[in-house]
Amino acid sequence: MESRKRKTSSRLINCPFELWGKRNKDGTWRVEIKNLSHNHELSKDLSGHPYVGALSANDMTQKNFY
Repeated sequence: MESRKRKTSSRLINCPFELWGKRNKDGTWRVEIKNLSHNHELSKDLSGHPYVGALSANDMTQKNFY
């Protein structure tokens, strides 16, 4: 799977938060945190965000990340 950069609403307010992820051929994910800083309050309700349903429960388990 090719890496791609998604545009998010956080970019509209120049939020410095940056997380990079790539799914490997074996189904695991490589996740790299670039910047954990935010310049805004974090959302308490994620139901309106488009990425909420993007990963399955299995994709989000600890065993699939390194």
